[in-house]
Amino acid sequence: MSKPIKISYSIPKPDHDKWKALLKGDLDVSLKNFFFQMKVTQAVNQLRKKTTTLETASNELYNLCEKYAAAKNMYEDLVQIFGKESLTLDLSNTLSQKTNNNHVTKNDNSDFYKKALDQKSKQLKEKDALILSLQEEITLLKKKYALLQKGLKNIEKTTKTTKQKSGWSFTNLFKK
Repeated sequence: MSKPIKISYSIPKPDHDKWKALLKGDLDVSLKNFFFQMKVTQAVNQLRKKTTTLETASNELYNLCEKYAAAKNMYEDLVQIFGKESLTLDLSNTLSQKTNNNHVTKNDNSDFYKKALDQKSKQLKEKDALILSLQEEITLLKKKYALLQKGLKNIEKTTKTTKQKSGWSFTNLFKK
């Protein structure tokens, strides 16, 4: 069995001007990834308090983005900062290469996500089964309704025919 390909994007290096502009507040971007937004805000605050340098903060953000480039909304945030042309898809990194480069830790949450996906899949299958059974029930009810309508029409025809042939009706029985 072949090893899965880890999809990642090559991100501009930490010395790129956009990292500095982001940390200085010169870029007007609305970040969608909450964790990334939190880390940027934390780095900006550390720069204001002068507890870190611009290079250190940009290195930390670069490492974070490199590690989680495929995370939810991270790609969109990176496109807002650098532009789509600056990000290139990198399919050459396999899982074994990532492990060798110490990018994948032993506390990888892939088992957690696999269990969550399995649970969601199971829930979807149960809902699909319920929908199918309800659709079958609706079909049966429609057939029963059609049969009742047909039976009612037959009763009405029979009643009309009987009235015409015999000349009597329930209303005539009670007349004096």
